[in-house]
Amino acid sequence: MLSLHLRAHRALVILAIIALAFFLSAQFDTGLALADSVIAEDDFEDGDDGGTGLWEEDWEFEGDADISKKGGPHSGKRHLRLRRDTGRAERPADLRGETNVHLRFWAKADSFEEGESARVEISPDGDDWTVLFTWTEDDADEQYRFHDFEIADGILTEEFFVAFDADMSGGNDRLYIDDLQWVAVDVAEPEPTPTPIPTQTPAPPTPTPTASPEPTATPTEVPEEEEEEQEATPTPTPTSVPPLALPTPTPTPVPLLLPTPDPDFPPAPEADIKLDGEFKDWEGIPNLVDVPSGDATRPEGDLYRMFWANDVNGTTIFWQIERYGSDGLPFGELDLTNEQTKKVKYTVFIDANNNGDFDDNIDRHVRVSYDPGPSDSKVTVDVRPAQGGNWENIAKNQDYGDSAGEGGHRVEFAVSWSDLGISFGQPIRMIVESDRDDRLPNTGDIQWSPASILGLPVLIVLFLAGVIVIWWFKGRHVWQSG
Repeated sequence: MLSLHLRAHRALVILAIIALAFFLSAQFDTGLALADSVIAEDDFEDGDDGGTGLWEEDWEFEGDADISKKGGPHSGKRHLRLRRDTGRAERPADLRGETNVHLRFWAKADSFEEGESARVEISPDGDDWTVLFTWTEDDADEQYRFHDFEIADGILTEEFFVAFDADMSGGNDRLYIDDLQWVAVDVAEPEPTPTPIPTQTPAPPTPTPTASPEPTATPTEVPEEEEEEQEATPTPTPTSVPPLALPTPTPTPVPLLLPTPDPDFPPAPEADIKLDGEFKDWEGIPNLVDVPSGDATRPEGDLYRMFWANDVNGTTIFWQIERYGSDGLPFGELDLTNEQTKKVKYTVFIDANNNGDFDDNIDRHVRVSYDPGPSDSKVTVDVRPAQGGNWENIAKNQDYGDSAGEGGHRVEFAVSWSDLGISFGQPIRMIVESDRDDRLPNTGDIQWSPASILGLPVLIVLFLAGVIVIWWFKGRHVWQSG
């Protein structure tokens, strides 16, 4: 009778479980947030009647509420702004028949004093309102933060309202809203679980905010009381709001862990990149774009986009960083005379243990010095631990970028996983900054797990190899003796 030794059998079972876990992990990494269906969205770029999807009416403004260019929008050039104790904005969407609906948006509170607040509300009819979240002085840190609320299916209607209401004292007390979406989420989607809105037991309207991830500070704003915008927005007569008839939950904003500009951003692939100052081998590689331009202190440090990829052997990570042209446009978009000729330094901050803190000793800084030069570029790359120490030189004065004559806007470089002190396949987070105070992404970070590029075929090969090894050293002897 043919049989495997008991220990060999157990080892095969354990190996099979490990291989299955790697496979499921890879599928989870690549499948995140691809199943959302956007019902309605508005980035506020087109005024009070903008946006796409199933909006039933335009935004209705009361008091000191408008769409403004001031205050540093989360994306684009405009966002919703509410001030004083009169600002209110509301808009209905058709959510009939939808399930697993989420309200998502970015919000920033600025200059709230004690006793001042603002809130987001929902209503199935425009009369009875439920408070989802209240901003207070503790939230007024001038940082855009992501909010995600799950809405109970039983209260959705063909005119379901969302409203933002201000209760502050002056024109310098502001609530900003940007990139708002109504989204139907696939229940199979592996995402953080926001607190659902209850439909029974009422509660007093005193929700408690939950801390969001620490973002990077935005530039200091000029007080808007002194440079008031006079945008042509009619101010309707305020109407009284009946007492709340729906319960008031205590929701929890859910932090976004993916790159801010696009939650569907795919993981970086493996690629055959050559460090030669030519960039055709980057074609087809996903990239993250920084919009709008002009958010650096000087044009030579104005980040445009970043690419990243593994090599095919899984030993090295490659980056390409591109800056805007001297006129604030991507190089060559309208002309070929907006070249960059000045030096710039970039730093890639790497959170090696994927905990959201970029200052642990295991974390790394990758410093890149890029000098376009008249005919050839000079690129130097160094690495050191996040908590300081000596810089380890990876490359010095290499021609890895565009010369000034070629535009002076692109540079590519690479660092081995071993030089970063990171095991290949280990999930990491990344941020890139220029020495002119620009950052990509503008808020949050890029979370990436390169393990997913292994794919099912490689995992199967690894599993079969393990089976053969165990059989050779254990099972083969039992086979022969049986």
